[in-house]
Amino acid sequence: MNIFQKTDFIACGRALKPHGIKGLVRMSLADFDADALFELDAFMFFDIEGTYVPFALESLEWLDDTDALIKIEDINDNNEADFFSGKTAWLLKKDAERAGLKAGNDSLKGYKLIDDKAGSFGEITNIDDSTANIIVMTDSGHTLPLHDDFITTIDDDKQIVLTHFPDEIIEWSKEK
Repeated sequence: MNIFQKTDFIACGRALKPHGIKGLVRMSLADFDADALFELDAFMFFDIEGTYVPFALESLEWLDDTDALIKIEDINDNNEADFFSGKTAWLLKKDAERAGLKAGNDSLKGYKLIDDKAGSFGEITNIDDSTANIIVMTDSGHTLPLHDDFITTIDDDKQIVLTHFPDEIIEWSKEK
């Protein structure tokens, strides 16, 4: 039995790959106050076979505006760290909001994002509408701009956003 529901969480990033040999994981993360997470003794969650599993963080070091190295408690080598590669990281909403990460516009959260050329980008897990350029993050790890010029149809009954992204955006998204 899963005590948490998907609605209890906000996606905060994606594990990219192991870093070094001591169990560090390179992450692409949304902007938030990492110090606040440690003050709250907050956990980072990963969806493992349909269950949101909490992991304690030992450290988080920002490399730039979007990438960070995290050390997860009891993960001590490259092989253990590789388990997280490609997985979406989640924070409980209450912890995320205290750390300055907002859920954003939730209206399309949970919708499938499907492009007419590239196919499915996965389910929209987070929407950043803090600037004029709306950015969506999907459960498959894609981060894409969601401009009205790219949206062809929004089907609320099927919870699908159909798009026609320019080739450059599709190629860029494959590189991430």
